[in-house]
Amino acid sequence: MFRILGLSGTTLILIMAAFHGSGLRYVNGIMSESNAAAFIKDIFPILFLQPSLHLLTLAAFAVLGLFFMPDGRRVLQLTALAILVDAVLALVLQAWIPAGMLVLAASLLFAATFYHQAK
Repeated sequence: MFRILGLSGTTLILIMAAFHGSGLRYVNGIMSESNAAAFIKDIFPILFLQPSLHLLTLAAFAVLGLFFMPDGRRVLQLTALAILVDAVLALVLQAWIPAGMLVLAASLLFAATFYHQAK
């Protein structure tokens, strides 16, 4: 059961990473047509892609934590904590839906660690 909870949270993070990354072409088109400085236009794709890569990295750590139990419990807890920090940052930006998805993913990872601990 703990792997189902953990993989559900990880899947949610992967969906968010894919959804965010899928907007790169659209946002790049808007940016190239804007009157922003050339420097900003050059670095924008990397800056836009960074959150997707960050989410992929968090998902990778969550998967590693799931399959290295019981020692992976701490990895899962720290990953869930990092996801909660991301949720707070999303709330600061008033991104309510992503923040809710991040809180749900972190909750599922925390639940997986506590479920494994109870056994």
